[in-house]
Amino acid sequence: MITAADIGATAPVIQVRVGPEGVFVEDSGAAGRFCGLGSDIDGFYRRIGDSD
Repeated sequence: MITAADIGATAPVIQVRVGPEGVFVEDSGAAGRFCGLGSDIDGFYRRIGDSD
């Protein structure tokens, strides 16, 4: 569980921009800051395969 004390005075900002080709994510280090496994979610994501 993440508490207000964990977040501190500067809350992380995760930007998600959605477009016709996919989604671009900028996490400004938020995932690495709070994920014990050091995940990085920055990048471009697009759907692969059918939309069914």
